[in-house]
Amino acid sequence: QTLGLRQLQVLERQRQDLHRNLSKVQDEYKSLKGKNILIPWTSDLLMGCVATDQESAMLCPFCPPGWRIFELSCYLQSEDPHSWEESLSWCRMKGGYLAVVNDEDEQNFLEDLVKNITWIGLSDHHREGNWRWVDGTPYESTIWFWSADQPDNDGNEDCVTLSFASRWNDDKCGQKYKSLCERRADRINREGDTISN
Repeated sequence: QTLGLRQLQVLERQRQDLHRNLSKVQDEYKSLKGKNILIPWTSDLLMGCVATDQESAMLCPFCPPGWRIFELSCYLQSEDPHSWEESLSWCRMKGGYLAVVNDEDEQNFLEDLVKNITWIGLSDHHREGNWRWVDGTPYESTIWFWSADQPDNDGNEDCVTLSFASRWNDDKCGQKYKSLCERRADRINREGDTISN
């Protein structure tokens, strides 16, 4: 009888250990499940991949739902109009910043993307004539796409708009236009059969 009781106690401890281990494994599984997703090889996430410097390695940029991808950036245009300052806040709330135009390809993409007058992330509201991009990119290091006779500071215009098939125009920062946000694209690294982020 004593032997049976000891065996029962040992079995009970083993059962408790197994239950604790099972709980740990289940918690770890839930954690990993939240961090990792299965991606089919035919997924759109893997369609925009570009080669990297490493042999057989690919970089696959992608955007959140509703955002449009161009190269390694994502873009989102607001439905509702905002002032330039409100646009700054709206873009930050969406995880980005007002769009910064770095080259002609990006300018052409954005001209095709926007359908209305839209704020971009350029202004001289801190000091007249001292144009600044919201992300700190030096204005002098980018190509400029001003419309004819712009910027003209007509009536204290310090913030910049872009419109469909048009160039830049300086406008009053309090005007209500749509906002054009930009953010860095999320990325998946693909090396052979291995995918990571």
